[in-house]
Amino acid sequence: MDKYWESKNWQPTVTETSRCMHPFISLNPKQVESHRERLQVSTQTLKTFPHIPEHWRTRSEILLDLGFPELAAADAYKAIVLINHVFDGGALRSKVWFAMGMLMWIQDVAEGISWEVNFSETDLAIQMVYWLKYERRMAYAQLIFALDHLRSLHDMKVVSAEALEKYPDDSGFIIYHQYATEEYETNRKAVDDLAACRLPEQIVWRATEMGNILIRTYPWAINVNTRTEQSIDAANETLARCSKVLRIRPSTLIVPDSDNVSYGLFAIKDIYADEVVLENRPALAVKASQLEQHEKLLDSLIWKRETGSEVSGSCFNCYGDLGHSNQQYGFICCAHLYFCSKDCKDIAQTYYHNSQCGRNISRVYAAVQEEKYHPSGPEFSGVIWLRLLAICKQGGGHPLQSPLIANLASHEANAGDPWSLEARVIAPLKILEMLGIDVFSNQEYDTWVLETLWQKVRINASGDEQEKEYGCWVDGSHAMFNHSCEDPPMIYSMPAGMGGAKYKWCAERDIKNGEEVFLSYVVDLPESTDERRKMLRGWFSGAVSFAD
Repeated sequence: MDKYWESKNWQPTVTETSRCMHPFISLNPKQVESHRERLQVSTQTLKTFPHIPEHWRTRSEILLDLGFPELAAADAYKAIVLINHVFDGGALRSKVWFAMGMLMWIQDVAEGISWEVNFSETDLAIQMVYWLKYERRMAYAQLIFALDHLRSLHDMKVVSAEALEKYPDDSGFIIYHQYATEEYETNRKAVDDLAACRLPEQIVWRATEMGNILIRTYPWAINVNTRTEQSIDAANETLARCSKVLRIRPSTLIVPDSDNVSYGLFAIKDIYADEVVLENRPALAVKASQLEQHEKLLDSLIWKRETGSEVSGSCFNCYGDLGHSNQQYGFICCAHLYFCSKDCKDIAQTYYHNSQCGRNISRVYAAVQEEKYHPSGPEFSGVIWLRLLAICKQGGGHPLQSPLIANLASHEANAGDPWSLEARVIAPLKILEMLGIDVFSNQEYDTWVLETLWQKVRINASGDEQEKEYGCWVDGSHAMFNHSCEDPPMIYSMPAGMGGAKYKWCAERDIKNGEEVFLSYVVDLPESTDERRKMLRGWFSGAVSFAD
């Protein structure tokens, strides 16, 4: 965020705010430039003083003015977390106390106020506690404003109630909580009325319990969030391990705002109908019950030896059925994790196991052991965040340039995206802390990076639901396919055996050497061109053209 960016690239992520307490007011170019400069200064300040809550709250205000409420909410939440470390005796208590004390001294010196020799520690503590309580009250208010712009009414109701517990006499929080409760109930009733038309339960739940943002590239991330020659070379090395006939090359398709450079998958030899073109098992594949099944699997293996019964459970990498595997593989260091094959074990070792080895990941999976959870909800998102962030940490460097992340397709359309404080802020911050990453001083994991990571995963994800259990997987090689309305499509999918996230694509027809290989993003393509445009608008920005 401290990089220079053109004001013409500014695109707020905020949606409709006409019902908000303080509706979003769009900025003119000069105002955008002024806020950009303030954002740069504020981010530089946070790099130097990452444990001062006031600086996080200040940047939150700037981000909310710029129309990025999801980033503003995260910064305000971080300010609250830092202050709670002091009052609750957290690990960062001494760092926050020292940083706040230094800031207080600097401000007093700047105003010509000298600290007397007999200025006691008690006097300092009294001032610090007063200041911290004031800052926390301001941070709560800022978080509530951001949640209002996100229309995350459930979160707003919960946070305002939490603020009231700490500041019961604050008239502002009383008003905010009353407003949030009324707005939540009004929205819930409207959604319930629509649900009478037999809307899917998942849609009803999202509309009631989650907020919403627009998916847009942040202006300071225009050059960061692109495929580079180095990342393409690395991706081709990965692709060579799962395809003997495809390589990534510049595509003839033109993508808006891409400097006329886009990529696709091309045949490097003649391919015959029904020949396998791509077969892989992703590293980023998760299922809700993976860990629970593994904790029970040791007993299952012992029981099998005694009774001859079948082994149950899912591979911790691809979540394929372990019962179909003649041999189970695992690590001595983490004996409760099992894999269906040596390939899956090697993938885990290469991409994510080392970064989470020895850490207690059971609490992340425990949240999805309830009888009912929603794929968009915070419970399952925590499982996705764990695998995603473990991959980024083990890959080293900037998360967006991680080998398994860099070549994932970016969402090009200004589509809406469901958002909640738990799923998009609290869950990833807790997991980063568990992985040993300082979420305050490590700017490589700033919230805009986490949001960009999430959008990349979301647009490239494939999922399946079996016996009310959801599985999700993402693969960069698969994501390199461009869309075509050719009917039937050039390639078709085949089960790879044992279920789970393993996949196999085969040629529908003969494909010539040098020809770009496409797939269809839509399973059943309508005959009408207008209907196709409507269905595909969620993937593409600008005009969507088709061959008739």
